[in-house]
Amino acid sequence: MAAIHSILIADDEPSLRHVLTVFLTEHGYEVRAVANGLEAEHELSTRQFDILISDVRMPKMEGFALIDRALALVPDLTILMMS
Repeated sequence: MAAIHSILIADDEPSLRHVLTVFLTEHGYEVRAVANGLEAEHELSTRQFDILISDVRMPKMEGFALIDRALALVPDLTILMMS
């Protein structure tokens, strides 16, 4: 299994984005956090991430729609969904 270096978080709750970002950064990961699926899709189209952590329910684009678009951009992306 390849090493994990960069994580993209997509969640509309600012406090959860913050906690996850702080925790993961303190454990050595490069983290980018965005507020919705459209922003996550943009990030995935502009740079490489090893993991996408996404909420199921978000404004502008829900998590399951994001999965389809994310895998179209990065077929081997690891995705973790939160509810």
